[in-house]
Amino acid sequence: MADVTTVDTHVQVNPMEVAIRVDIQNHELRAADAAELLLSLSELAGLIAGSDFVELAEADPVDAERWKALSLVVKEMTTLDSWEIVTVLPGCTPEQTHAFVRALTSIYTIVQDQKGDKKEKDEDALFKEAAQLLVRDSTDVPRSPPVEKLRDLALRLSALAVTIVQVTIRHE
Repeated sequence: MADVTTVDTHVQVNPMEVAIRVDIQNHELRAADAAELLLSLSELAGLIAGSDFVELAEADPVDAERWKALSLVVKEMTTLDSWEIVTVLPGCTPEQTHAFVRALTSIYTIVQDQKGDKKEKDEDALFKEAAQLLVRDSTDVPRSPPVEKLRDLALRLSALAVTIVQVTIRHE
């Protein structure tokens, strides 16, 4: 009989859903803005699941499938006057999902202030807090908070013609 090896990926069977409501300026959503928003959300999900997931997958191809499972999955979208994007973070624990919501909310507070030319006086502290939320419950490798990656993400989001209005966790 052959030996069978299993790998525990710590992926939840029923991950929590995160609902993100997005208002569209001028009721006109450009495809580029939509793509950039979804890419940004996916990158944030990658940061919460493990900022080094791409490098780790490249370094260990056997583990690549596990890291691919740690990205954002769009489960449902509605597009009326605003978007509602329902996502899941399959590789994240409930604690990490809550941290994702708090980090996204903090980042978007900064983005809204930047769009309104109102500088948050404690912007650095908000970025550091959000970055620490992303690595607090990390189980992959010890890593430092990705503050600069969040600054880049906020800059990209501030250029979009969309506004994230609400981020909530849905319990089934």
